[in-house]
Amino acid sequence: MLALIFDLDGTLVDTVYAHVYAWQRALLEIDLPVDGWRIHRRIGMSGGLFARAVAREIGRSLTDDESEALQRRHGEIFREILPERRPLPGAIELLAALRRNEVAYGIATSGRRPEIDKSLSVLGVPDDVVVVDRGDVLRAKPEPDLFLACQQRLNVPPNECYVVGDAVWDLLAARRAGMLSVGPASPEEARRRAALQGGAQAEAAATVGPAKAGAKVQFGPWRCGDSYSWDLGHPVLARPCHAVGPSIRVMGQMEAAPGVQADISLTVRDVASDEVVAGPYTCTGLMFTDFAFKQHCGPADLTAPHGRRYVVVETWQYTERPLLPPGSAESPEFDW
Repeated sequence: MLALIFDLDGTLVDTVYAHVYAWQRALLEIDLPVDGWRIHRRIGMSGGLFARAVAREIGRSLTDDESEALQRRHGEIFREILPERRPLPGAIELLAALRRNEVAYGIATSGRRPEIDKSLSVLGVPDDVVVVDRGDVLRAKPEPDLFLACQQRLNVPPNECYVVGDAVWDLLAARRAGMLSVGPASPEEARRRAALQGGAQAEAAATVGPAKAGAKVQFGPWRCGDSYSWDLGHPVLARPCHAVGPSIRVMGQMEAAPGVQADISLTVRDVASDEVVAGPYTCTGLMFTDFAFKQHCGPADLTAPHGRRYVVVETWQYTERPLLPPGSAESPEFDW
């Protein structure tokens, strides 16, 4: 039996920016002025981990008592500035459809009661739905405890659970729990994905390379590989993809916390010889911000000798944070 586990804030209800403002005000009250983007990129973490991480980032440590008081004050301000909650488009209909079709689902959130009560109410979540909050587990995201507790109460094996969440912390926690994860797409991202799902009907106008704009070319479906890393407290999700046709169509996706800039390169590598046979195709100066924490490189068409087995390699290098290490990820192997 399959089951879905949903994050709450930013996935089902529109509360993220209220949380950002509440944290910012609570921090300012203890003489810790913090930029909004530094807060936004950590929304979804546990409150205690969040408070310590943000304070450490600006050069101040917090005692356990200060951290607890800060979390309580955040909750008070959050409830004050957002007395009513607004479900995100389609959330109520989605949960109702799952219930109607007897699909098992639960909610696992780093939020606490009573902060989450009105969000659950506006979504129409019945009392018998499994809801796991921060107070139910020892550790919150990016640790897997929330999702594992929800999975256990749903009585579904981890490898049959799919996590739906809007933050990098959800994806990291899901992977540590041994679950697949799904990131809801913004309208712009949804349109981009729809354009890429054409497969055999893909438009050459969306390519770079030998294909000519305006001509239709035959390509197979996209196949992608996922790679998660967390270096020096900085989470990264990379997704190199390929589609096979008259050439090898490549694309790289990268999701990172706001505040960094990176160059992404895509190459085609021979599996047997470990030799780079095509590329690099490079995208430079990609900025990751509160409003663009996911960036793309490509699609691009690359050519390589036929009759071999290949893999697409996506590499990235930070250009303004020299202490952050470079990284790489690979697509699934394929024959061409």
